[in-house]
Amino acid sequence: TWSDTMGLLFDSLDVKDGNRVLLVGNAALSASTIEQNVTAIRQVVGDQGTVALEQHDRLLSASLNASSYNVAVAGVLAPGVVSHSDEHFVKVATCLRPGGTFVLREPVLVSSKPLLTPQRGVEELRMALLLAGFVDITVRDPTPAAGEELERAQEFWAARGGVPDA
Repeated sequence: TWSDTMGLLFDSLDVKDGNRVLLVGNAALSASTIEQNVTAIRQVVGDQGTVALEQHDRLLSASLNASSYNVAVAGVLAPGVVSHSDEHFVKVATCLRPGGTFVLREPVLVSSKPLLTPQRGVEELRMALLLAGFVDITVRDPTPAAGEELERAQEFWAARGGVPDA
């Protein structure tokens, strides 16, 4: 469902009427969760805006026009269980308009022992985004997954042999 966190997130990004938003989903999300969130984002952007949905595993082959989105969102809908490749970052950077915003939530290592199975830490993630072409990167404090989100992430990865981006 459209959570209070997502609402606050979009408010803080100043997503407004007429914006074009790319939402990247993942296989751990139910169809109803995706549909509810797409509908909620459409209410924010209004009739003049658009919301495009691409699944993580199809993003690289998707026909996305260059410089066509104001905002791209990936990994924000819980559980945010996939790691994004450098190629994913380049694809998103290419389809964002100049001055566009990429909101990313991704599992990262928060110590020498991974809490789940992420493959890189915060600084490695920052470097991957810089190399993909992003210039103004803000990283919020990493928060360990817990409760239902942790359980759903572990189930998702276990079903894929422990690989977060399978």
